[in-house]
Amino acid sequence: MDFGKHLKKLWYLDENITFLNHGSFGATPKTVLEAVAKWQIELEKEPVEFFLNQYFDLIRQLAERLGKILGSDGDSIVFVDNATTGINTVLKSLQSEFNKDDEILFTNHIYPAARNSVNYLCEKTGAIPMEVFTPYRVTDISQITEIIKNSITAKTKLLLIDHIFYTGGIIAPIKEIVEICRKNESYVLVDGAHAPGMIELNLNEIQADWYTGNCHKWMFSPKGCAFLWTRKELQEKTKPLSISLFHNQGYCKEFDWTGTKNPSLWLALNEAIDFINQFGLKNIQDYNHNLLIKGIEIVSDITEIEFKTPVSYFGSITAFEMPINIQIDNETTHKLRDIFYNNHRVEIPFIHFNDQILFRFSSQIYNEPDDYLILAEAVKTFCRDYK
Repeated sequence: MDFGKHLKKLWYLDENITFLNHGSFGATPKTVLEAVAKWQIELEKEPVEFFLNQYFDLIRQLAERLGKILGSDGDSIVFVDNATTGINTVLKSLQSEFNKDDEILFTNHIYPAARNSVNYLCEKTGAIPMEVFTPYRVTDISQITEIIKNSITAKTKLLLIDHIFYTGGIIAPIKEIVEICRKNESYVLVDGAHAPGMIELNLNEIQADWYTGNCHKWMFSPKGCAFLWTRKELQEKTKPLSISLFHNQGYCKEFDWTGTKNPSLWLALNEAIDFINQFGLKNIQDYNHNLLIKGIEIVSDITEIEFKTPVSYFGSITAFEMPINIQIDNETTHKLRDIFYNNHRVEIPFIHFNDQILFRFSSQIYNEPDDYLILAEAVKTFCRDYK
């Protein structure tokens, strides 16, 4: 498959920017953005007819189509705005089950919004947030499994775990972790914000209690398109954040209608899947992973930063530690991002993690090895000038 910079024209991405941050917000192809307008116009031709006699069938058909990619039945999938909404949906649904001193377990790789959601629930219920330390660099993926196994206790009501750590892109051994939780009779909620589209998924096989993921990152959908997968035994107790017309009339129906909204952002996932299919999802995943490996080699060689974690533990994002001592505060990562953007025309995120600054980069089918040469030289120049 002929991937590379010539495909960048399929997006509205700035040709003058070396864009290596597909991980934060994704990038929506032109055809998918056009589909948003198409669906919105279709709705407005006859809004009453659309919502009464077309909308619910369209959403369920889309859930079935997405399920074929996720390894799931469509009736286990409902649509939400983003993974953060999915997490909050589950936590709110469980709120009445939490007692004082019940524990919610999570790792230090948790996304900050999810951490806030957990802390809020604990404030309301008296539950205890339990953070466990997991290093970024691991030489054996089973280290993560063992850390979870040794941290979970009889008090652990829920484990919230990222499938792909946002900090540096490590893919957690999620099936093994789910099995640990099942044996402990603890709920497990998987934050799969980065996983759909980046890696092969089989949610029916993973069998978490809940799995939420974004479609706007690696499935090319518009922003505002995500899903919540719920194990069938727990669907009755899982309620949307907005209770609306179909309360207690079934999992799918309750979530499909939470009040009047613009569904074009969800329905345009159809065209995003079409976009994927013209290249082949496996072809995209293989290209991105192999390109990431090449990028790691280039950055490591030029910056002389050692990279110890096996490359097989990553999909399409990874991160390096900045080899400098720098004063870290809440604005440091934003300042560094602005420096690289303004001075080098490189778009990458910087992440404060374990008292270090990581620079993270991604690979996508519009990238080529030359992009990582530009990144590596920018890092090398910054570190030299900083010293």
